[in-house]
Amino acid sequence: MLGKSSPGRAILPFVRRSYHPDPAATGGTVGRAGPRRLVIAALLAAMPLAPLAGAMTAGAAEPAAAGDPRSGERVFVTQCRACHSIERGGHNRLGPNLHGVFGRRAGAVPGFRYSRAMRAKAEAGLVWGADTLRAYLANPRAVVPGTAMTFVGLRNERQLADLLAYLERASAAD
Repeated sequence: MLGKSSPGRAILPFVRRSYHPDPAATGGTVGRAGPRRLVIAALLAAMPLAPLAGAMTAGAAEPAAAGDPRSGERVFVTQCRACHSIERGGHNRLGPNLHGVFGRRAGAVPGFRYSRAMRAKAEAGLVWGADTLRAYLANPRAVVPGTAMTFVGLRNERQLADLLAYLERASAAD
């Protein structure tokens, strides 16, 4: 956003009042905006993007699988803890305890009543690993159609990677 002392702020009212990006919407003309105003509008539109350009590519080389367990714990607390516990010997809630989930066969937590769909996947040999958990947490109904889990899935790749890192660390801790 332009600050009070920004040089672009003085130009903004002229651009706002007279520039329209689509000539067809103004009857085939660009309205009162002359070429100078269009150049200024283009410069103003590009101004906020310049500082972000480096920030957007800075993390591009970082693999998506390298999640932060501390951030993943926050995701777990806000998205998962209402239904799942992760402590060793923790109780099953609406969902099964997740301690030791990595490498565990689906539907294998003793004392938890799984949906028919999850039991069928378990019988088919579904084992929870990084790839299967990533797919399931992104869209549970795509991996196990008919699942009783009401969670719609995590769409944010960063949160997904962080959650997987936390689950792997916390579910292996004794």
